[in-house]
Amino acid sequence: RVWTALSECSSLRLPHVVATYETPDEFVVVCDFVPGDTLHEIVSARGRLPVSEAVRIALDVCEAVEELHRRGIAHCDISPRNVLVAADGAHLIDLGIARPLGTEPSSESPHFGTHGFAAPEQYGFAPVDERTDVCAMAHLLGYMLTGLEPGDAYRAVLTDESVVPAPLRAVIERGSAFEPSARFQTIRDFAHAVDEGSK
Repeated sequence: RVWTALSECSSLRLPHVVATYETPDEFVVVCDFVPGDTLHEIVSARGRLPVSEAVRIALDVCEAVEELHRRGIAHCDISPRNVLVAADGAHLIDLGIARPLGTEPSSESPHFGTHGFAAPEQYGFAPVDERTDVCAMAHLLGYMLTGLEPGDAYRAVLTDESVVPAPLRAVIERGSAFEPSARFQTIRDFAHAVDEGSK
């Protein structure tokens, strides 16, 4: 269902599926190659990004996420290694653990995602939905602005207004709230708040 939905997506921010096929051992998806660097490579090389650049990348990724949500899919692994920055902007890649919205957690196959970016419910607490990706997007924006992965040092830098403007810090904190009900309820709401907070 995930790959069928992706093949129907029109967003240029998502992988373009060329073909899918099954072998006796695996399901194979062939996508167009997009030249670029991952966000992880960029931040590792340059450190934290300017606010304008971080916001632009975040809004590009939100565009991809919104298209997935329209098709009933949660990405579940929005992280620096899964965002590719190309000449035409940011692309969201690697839908390896993407799930239909509302998928219940399973003890046999929990949807962990990337540590520090995955929402708490991915560790078996609740079904994944739009707010799962909102949480990861908030962490991703914080990562770009601080140059650090979520943790103690990240939280300290996040509160430094000379690094992260207060309006964007408020957006990040709300977007990454532990309780899904306390977050922005849709990726569009999150993107709007990011845009407004950067002005």
